[in-house]
Amino acid sequence: MGVWASDWAMLLPIYQRMGRLTLETLLANR
Repeated sequence: MGVWASDWAMLLPIYQRMGRLTLETLLANR
């Protein structure tokens, strides 16, 4: 559980950043 919690704490911001970048690129390419 502790390992999973730390992994999520590290990965969530990265996934959010990646999702935001992809959304921005899609909107810009439109």
